[in-house]
Amino acid sequence: MGACQIRSKLKSEQQKRVDKRKKLLYSKSVLSGTVKNYTFESQQTIKTEQTSQKEQVCSILISTQNFNKVYTILNQYKPIRIGEDKILTIQHNINAQVRHARFIERSQENDSWIEIFLKQNFNHPNIIRVFEYYSSEKDYHILIQEQILGISLCEYIKPSEQIKECLAASLIVQVLQAIQYLHQNDIVHGRISQNSFFFAQENNFTKLKLVDYKEMYLRPELNLNSIIFIPPELITFIQQEKFSKEGDIWACGILSYIILNSASPYSKCKTMQSMQSQIMRGTLFFESTSFDKISNPGKCFIKRMLARLLTQRPTIQQALNDQWITQNTVSKKTNTKDTLNKLSQFKQANKLQFHIMIHMINVFFSQTFSQLINTFNEIDANKDGKVNMEEMMVAYKSLGSEDDAKDEVKQMFEKLDTDGSGDIDFYEFLIAVTDRQALFTIQNLQMTFQTLNISRNGRLTEQELSYALQIPIETVQENLPKTHIQKNGKAILDLRSFKEFMLDLL
Repeated sequence: MGACQIRSKLKSEQQKRVDKRKKLLYSKSVLSGTVKNYTFESQQTIKTEQTSQKEQVCSILISTQNFNKVYTILNQYKPIRIGEDKILTIQHNINAQVRHARFIERSQENDSWIEIFLKQNFNHPNIIRVFEYYSSEKDYHILIQEQILGISLCEYIKPSEQIKECLAASLIVQVLQAIQYLHQNDIVHGRISQNSFFFAQENNFTKLKLVDYKEMYLRPELNLNSIIFIPPELITFIQQEKFSKEGDIWACGILSYIILNSASPYSKCKTMQSMQSQIMRGTLFFESTSFDKISNPGKCFIKRMLARLLTQRPTIQQALNDQWITQNTVSKKTNTKDTLNKLSQFKQANKLQFHIMIHMINVFFSQTFSQLINTFNEIDANKDGKVNMEEMMVAYKSLGSEDDAKDEVKQMFEKLDTDGSGDIDFYEFLIAVTDRQALFTIQNLQMTFQTLNISRNGRLTEQELSYALQIPIETVQENLPKTHIQKNGKAILDLRSFKEFMLDLL
């Protein structure tokens, strides 16, 4: 390579670094502006989207309140360390909900990925739920997430104990479904490992949750434990971050191998260099005493996932339909009949009631939320996160005649499909099927009112509702009861009128 070429290359690399730094600085300024725009005084900055009539639901509440006024840290629980982050157990001061708070130090890098993360809507039973975001401008980003009490998959898998194939298949299905959900939302994980998944409950080794959402954006440096999940085609391009869905499928294959075999396919490699060389050759160790005990369909499943050429690997849906998976897992059907009956009988909520209900379900019906996601996924045949008329027809046909199904589905979509798009999203489904009698108890409504009433003066204003629910103030004004308009033209709800407003949905 000549001197001119070298200088040109160095100049190009230098420009890339400058551009990257500019991007990070820009992201930081955008995030700072975003957080400030959600302050109580600046609600006029939240504008109604003109491009779509369907209500957009923010799954993560961006709060500008003082974290310590909303939550109390429970010191009886030991702090959890994940890399540089600290996780504390906390309790909400009003509704007594116990959750985890993840404290992430402020930096250009962390500011950048959190800005992107806050725009995501992750609603999947095998992905940890993040509810709120608090900002300490000088020190930390604080993410409020569901409390995970179980151990990691890494801790669960012991070299001396081989997992039964039916349980292994159940765990692998959960891994695949979580990654499939990410891919459907155009997100490549890129760092799947045994530490990506934790069991939701203590001493209950059935329900897995993907917890390493930070790694999806930052992609930490590889070590001897994480490099084994990098596919052959990417091992020489790691620094350029050319990650792909096919790479995630390879990583799921490696994780499946470890779950079934209780050992790594590169167990003979002791250094990063030998590991990298082995991965580049695509050589895997399928010879071991433990591997011999795996059934032939199980071995074939792993080998298909770990095809050397990425074009020969199955899609995640094909992997979920694999013979070994279907033979070793039994689909746990929820009570779809009751759910469909609720869909056809519900009373329609206006846009403000809709968002208040979503808030209440997140707080009081956390377990029901997960169950309804499972039911929604059963009806959503193509797994695109929406239910169309054809998919709903299939569900209804199993309960009665085809003619009855047509009428029921047509009437249902007229009420639920608010933008005429021809499909129902998860939140529209959730509002329709939730048990409102159980949700709208006097205690739940009182606690909800207290949570939304940030000023604590017993009067819920338009601005408070707009801020707390993260919806345009125009949506609040258009949907509040007209009987509570004050002389200044603004509406105010006291506790009694708030209860009446919500109980009208029964």
